[in-house]
Amino acid sequence: MEAPCFEYCSNCSNARTIDKPELIDYSQRVHSTSKSQAENSNSTDKNISSQWKRSIKMQIDTLIKHIGTNSRILDIGCGEGILLKMLTESGFSNVTGIEISEISSQKARENGLNVMTGSFLDRQVVEGTFDVVILSHVLEHFENPMHVLEVISTYLSDGSYLMLVQTHYKGLIPNLLGDNWYGWCPEEHYWHFTPSGLIFMADRFNLKAKEVDFPP
Repeated sequence: MEAPCFEYCSNCSNARTIDKPELIDYSQRVHSTSKSQAENSNSTDKNISSQWKRSIKMQIDTLIKHIGTNSRILDIGCGEGILLKMLTESGFSNVTGIEISEISSQKARENGLNVMTGSFLDRQVVEGTFDVVILSHVLEHFENPMHVLEVISTYLSDGSYLMLVQTHYKGLIPNLLGDNWYGWCPEEHYWHFTPSGLIFMADRFNLKAKEVDFPP
């Protein structure tokens, strides 16, 4: 198979897939545990990888440092609600998810989680603002990530947090694996990010970096 081609931005350090992915109807998608480790949040917690569990633990530990357990949290693209479930088990009492997949969101509700079906880009689906918005491995699926951040900024009030969880395409593992790195996914990912690139983008909406961390 021919290696994917990317266009790199010298200003922000992010990269774009040149042959952009075909449009995917995620509303009808059945999420699979065979997907890349970076996107297994849509599977059951018994099937997700130990790497992804460590990532979720890091996210929860970070939230505990910065917010109270009664803070209003929105998880965008929550899948079947693995993170929401673990947040609840960690004592967070006001957690909400939104998921465009009808099947995944229904499974989340069957498990007792507060999950809406729909697109977070539609402000009529989700009302109000939140203390924290979590965007985990979602941004790369949009051709215009700046528009995504613009909409998300309307979910935030003064003092709120946006938690961006992304792969780092210039990190150690991508450099070692090259074209074989699981995180490229050029058939689905429009964009590939670096921490400095994400900070560059977020700054356009007056979102200032509070903490940058990497899994062990």
